Formats: sequence, C-alpha cells, structure tokens
Amino acid sequence: MQASKSREWGIPGGITVRTRRLGFTLIELLVVIAIIAILIGLLVPAVQKVREAAARTECSNNLKQQGLALHNYHDTHKRFPEGAHQPPNSYFPDYYSFWTWMAKLLPFIEQDNLYRSAEAFAKSAPDSSWSPWGGGGAIYYNIGPNQTPPGPVGPPDAGPNPAQGVDVKVYHCPSDWRNLSVKIVVFGFQGPVDMGFSTYVGNAGSGPGSHDGILFNNSRVKIAHIIDGTSSTLLVGEHPPTLDLFYGWWFDGYGFDGESGGETTLTGISWSVPSPAVTYPGVQPTSAWYGAFPECTPVGVFGGTNVGPYTYEGFQQGDVFNRCHAGHFWSLHTGGMNALFCDGSVRFLAYEMSLSTTISPGSTPPNQVISIFQAVLTKAGAELLADLESY
Repeated sequence: MQASKSREWGIPGGITVRTRRLGFTLIELLVVIAIIAILIGLLVPAVQKVREAAARTECSNNLKQQGLALHNYHDTHKRFPEGAHQPPNSYFPDYYSFWTWMAKLLPFIEQDNLYRSAEAFAKSAPDSSWSPWGGGGAIYYNIGPNQTPPGPVGPPDAGPNPAQGVDVKVYHCPSDWRNLSVKIVVFGFQGPVDMGFSTYVGNAGSGPGSHDGILFNNSRVKIAHIIDGTSSTLLVGEHPPTLDLFYGWWFDGYGFDGESGGETTLTGISWSVPSPAVTYPGVQPTSAWYGAFPECTPVGVFGGTNVGPYTYEGFQQGDVFNRCHAGHFWSLHTGGMNALFCDGSVRFLAYEMSLSTTISPGSTPPNQVISIFQAVLTKAGAELLADLESY
C-alpha cells in the first residue's frame, strides 16, 4: 500500500528537485471509515445502557423520597393518605374532592408553597371543588325535604386548580422521555387545561373495589393494618401514562373506575373480569369504564371487541403506544419496575415474578393459587412469601 508518491527531476547546475504528494488512497479511507463506524456501533449501546442505569437509579431515588414522605405523613396523621378522596355526599363536596395521595403529600416533599396555593384556590372557588380539573359547573343545590336536588344555585365554574398543571419531578420517572405537563381537553366539556402527569401509582389492592391494598379510594390505612408485613407489601409502583394521556393525572384522580384507577392508584386486576382461578371478597367483576376502550375489553363485556388471547392484565411489559396497558403495573425500564414497599425499601421487581405462585388463605374460596405479584398487593392476605429478591 502506497501512502504517497514522489517525483524527481534535474535542473541546470546539477541540482536535483524532489517533490512529494501526501494523501490517502480510497481503500485506506474506506478502512478508516469502517473502523470509526464499528467504534460508534460499540459506543452507542454502552452510552444508552449507562443512561438507562442512571435513569433507573434516579427513579429509585424518587420512590425513596416518596416513601420517606409517606412515612412522615403517617407519623403526622397516624395513617397513610387516602389514595383518592371522595366526599360521602356528592351534592356537598368538600375542598379536597378527588385530591390524590400525591396532592396530599406535597408538604412532605418540600412543595409546601404548591400545596398552599392549591388549597387556597379550592377554598376560594367552592363551585369547582368537586372537580379540580374544572368544568364541573355550579354543583351546589337547594336540597328539598325528600333530598332531591332541584337544580344548581352556585356561581359559575372557576376553572381548574392551577396546581394540577405543575410537573413535580419526584413524581416523574426520568426514563419517560415525554413532557408530562401539557394542555389537554378534559372529558370533552371544557377547553384545553394544564395537566401534570405521573409515572407512579399507589397500590389499591388485588382488584376493583377490593380495598385490600394501601392507597385506595378514601383509604385510612395504618401500619398496624399491614398484617402480611411491611417488607412484603407493595406501597407504590410504576405505570407510565399512555400516549393519548387519557389517564395518569397526579393531582386529581377519577380514573376508569371513579376511584383514581389508572391515575395515581392501580389494582392487580383492573380491565377485565377477575382470573377464574381466584376471586377476592368485594372484588367487582367489571368496571363501568370498560366500554370506553372496547379494543381493550373482552367480547361480551361492555361491548368489548377483544377476542383474545386477553393479555392486558397482570404484571407484565407494557407499551406506551397501546392504551390498553393503562390497566396494569409496568415501567419503561427493561425487565421489570422499581417498587416501593411499606417498610420504605425500594426494590426492582422482575416481570418473571408473575410466573411464580403461592397459596392465598385470604382468597375466596380460601387457599387459592395466586401469583407472587398478586400476593404483594394485599396487606392481610396471609400469604407466605420467601425473599422477594429470589423471584
């Protein structure tokens, strides 16, 4: 291989002149380009792995901060916050209607100013306290002797609570590349409003209406209620919002079940009828919101069009581009999700744990076989679990 060429010639006086032209041949240039391409091909995956490892670590730290805040809340109020708050009488909502556990936790994650501004707005605009997202209109009524509301008498709607549009970083896993504070149209009855989203959800229990988890609708769970042990009971897991951002609001929770399902809480069974192998006391077989997503719902259930195999239940890898995955725990990490347990520890749970089973004395009928992941959702199911790291 010749890297350069030279030429010599003589001039009068006996002087010889030598010239040299420096450069690369085409083959040399192609070899260099190929080597650079190989190095880039080796470097890019390594950089991506490092970034994901850093994001996973930051995500874990977010959950640790949430765990510390939840325990500080428990120390202050002698219980964990409600998964989502609903007033007992919808005709007389209070200032905190549909506020989630994340909203109530703001003073404990150094967001006191945001909490105070949200509370001040709710108290200054009682007409929209029923729906912090706005659009609720005047919802106060003159109640007659027969408790029948004859009509609204309140002032016009004051709009959404401004706190809900803030992107609180501790509620946002860095593995989610999207901007999670955007303008959306809420339920079609109000123009675009600012809405913030979260990639975390609290454990509401084994299934819709079961209320056997920690953070469910109007929950008032104490550590003493966690009979199964705080180290083996899930408190908060991961759940990225779907691409259409239909669910996942962090401040106000209504969800697909009216109990913040898919917003800031989630159950082990959310979208379809419970598994035929096991049922739990109080678990409702279906949800009235299934009909909103017929492609996610089995045929014969609220107009569902999914002919199967039905794959949108349980702890498994999801897809942000498929809104049917809004009904189960999953994350944007590879192989599983970060999980906060009731003792404050954070562990990475692999999807494979759903393939392992145990006996549940608390099921109906008792002693049914359930998955290990389903077992960590109940606070008093009396399941016997080995070290969760082994699953």
